[in-house]
Amino acid sequence: MQLIAHRGRSAAGHPDNTLAAFAAALGEGADMVECDVHRLGDGTLACFHDDAIADQPLAQLSHGELETLAGFAVPQLAEVAQLCRDRGAGLDLELKARGCAVDALDAVDGLTDLWVKSFYDDIVREVLAAQPDIHVGLLLGVPRGGLRVRFGELFPVRRLRACGARFVAPNWRLLRLGFLRRMRSAGFPVLVWTVNDSRQAQELAAAGVAAIATDRPAELRAVLEPRA
Repeated sequence: MQLIAHRGRSAAGHPDNTLAAFAAALGEGADMVECDVHRLGDGTLACFHDDAIADQPLAQLSHGELETLAGFAVPQLAEVAQLCRDRGAGLDLELKARGCAVDALDAVDGLTDLWVKSFYDDIVREVLAAQPDIHVGLLLGVPRGGLRVRFGELFPVRRLRACGARFVAPNWRLLRLGFLRRMRSAGFPVLVWTVNDSRQAQELAAAGVAAIATDRPAELRAVLEPRA
């Protein structure tokens, strides 16, 4: 099972999605780091969670403008990939924007442990069109959604097969009504996010999930089985 640091080790005082947060997480026992990627107005693939800052869409900002507004160094995807190569770590890459799959995969070329995921079915298809053998998954757990949306997330097999996903990444709140059992039966590995409770992490590891994303890699590593 892989232990993934959600946006790095931000709980240690580092801004999310920064090289310092990623390095700190790997130093605390994370197997992989998770980063969010947007394409900026100047074409840069930047690791940043929100799609806007100070009411300005990232798609209209240059890298320098984003860093000025953020108040810290915002890494480019290629920099994060190089950190993972240097540290022998894996990368869990969330694509936030359409139309950047080809460039994103070029930036992370050479990583031996790469997971790519998105909330958008068409982005999953875009990734597969760019690299058919990639380990790509569908994220579940949108912040807002009615009964129909939640039902589709609780019972996603048809959707997963339709978009070609190789794994499923649900928020931990969706682990109801036999979700893990049904995913296992359908052949989809499960990456659960964002798990910060040690007991829950132990239970999920025992249940055979493929990966857990957490804000607390050191604490969860301490209670999970040591890495091989």
